[in-house]
Amino acid sequence: MHQGAAEALKWLERRGSKRVVAGMARYGIPSDGAFGVPMGRLLEHAKRLGKDHALALALWETGRYEAKLLTALVDDPRQVTRRQMDAWAAGLALNAKALAAAKRLAQSGEAGCRWVGKEALRELASPKVRARLARRAG
Repeated sequence: MHQGAAEALKWLERRGSKRVVAGMARYGIPSDGAFGVPMGRLLEHAKRLGKDHALALALWETGRYEAKLLTALVDDPRQVTRRQMDAWAAGLALNAKALAAAKRLAQSGEAGCRWVGKEALRELASPKVRARLARRAG
């Protein structure tokens, strides 16, 4: 495993909270494989990690919820492929944290990040996805 990914998983494990995981379930956010790290802490940690495509790929491969969110925050948008984005879209749970990550990317100063974020927001706003989320919440 990529050394940075192993360190990131340890960081997530130390900062996870069962209370946060329970809160995720209450709001219909899939919590399987979640550590329970609040989004604000993920954003702070992503800034410390910086942009790193190899780290992002390794984090994604772990399958862990917050690791996948970190993937979107630390990957170098110049190296992200359409195939990779399709895999992310299929594998990232659609919920408040995913929406927050998409909004943050859409407001980025980098064109690639803005495109990724705007595409994610467009997908999250689709009638089919909204209907699925409404069924989950209801």
